[in-house]
Amino acid sequence: MADTGLRQRSGPARPTELGAEREQSVKASAQTSGWSHQVTRLKRRLTLVRLTENDHFNLVLTWAIFVVAVSFAAENWSNTAYGRFGGNAYIAVNPRLGWFLLEFPVTCTFVYFFFVKGGSQSKEAVPRFMACIMLLHYAYRNFAFPYLIRVHGESKNFSLVPALGGVLVTVTHGYLNAKWFAEYGRHLNQRWLRDPRFWIGLLVYLSGLAMIIWHDKIVRDLRADPNAPRYQIPHGGFFEYVTCAQYFVELWAFAGFAILSWGPNGAFVLAVSMANLVPRAPAITAWYEEKFGDAYPDRNHIFPGIY
Repeated sequence: MADTGLRQRSGPARPTELGAEREQSVKASAQTSGWSHQVTRLKRRLTLVRLTENDHFNLVLTWAIFVVAVSFAAENWSNTAYGRFGGNAYIAVNPRLGWFLLEFPVTCTFVYFFFVKGGSQSKEAVPRFMACIMLLHYAYRNFAFPYLIRVHGESKNFSLVPALGGVLVTVTHGYLNAKWFAEYGRHLNQRWLRDPRFWIGLLVYLSGLAMIIWHDKIVRDLRADPNAPRYQIPHGGFFEYVTCAQYFVELWAFAGFAILSWGPNGAFVLAVSMANLVPRAPAITAWYEEKFGDAYPDRNHIFPGIY
């Protein structure tokens, strides 16, 4: 009898119990749907740029505009603490490590969102070619460039603030490129290969990358002798015309990349690079003039014959 009672008590739930469970489930679903609707409305209110049908990508574009504005204001307020301006940083690391940490998030973010998550066109030929251009650039900037730096003695003049705080810029850069190539850059197809913008952008970018490597070598060769002074006046290439030739050719390359990809991804990296490098250039000219006096040639800051 006891066993029978047990079976009766553990039998099917009563209709009233099933009704209560369904009611709770409906309420929970309605609450979740309500929160989701509120989040969507908030995203749309915060979004200033509506370039695609995807609210999240558009929100990141709005964030990118904010990053450019903050970067420009911050560099005008105080020079970012690396290189000649990093000597008084509270927490600084070897410049090789600093540059690696600064650029590494770009590579990781791009690889994850383009190759791992992918998109509707991430396996097509032209987006894959664009991805190769991106990886080519950061194979040099993220790995080769830091490795080749000739550090003067045991100097640690790369603040951890830009090395780690720069992730706000670099992750945005990697994400925008990955999503534009993989999904939203719908013009990146076989027809784009016949568009003059593709070939002009590719030529400008590749020539810019070649000049980046060349001008980095000019700076690096100033420290070929470990007993030589830490800072010397660079000569050769665009250094004959501007103080910050390496900045000029970096902007040259990114201008080509912006034309080549023809989207907000390229516009962002060009804009944020200008926001950081253009305000910094006059401070570097002033530093050279103060250190070398009349021995320093009369040069523009960053753009030959212009500024």
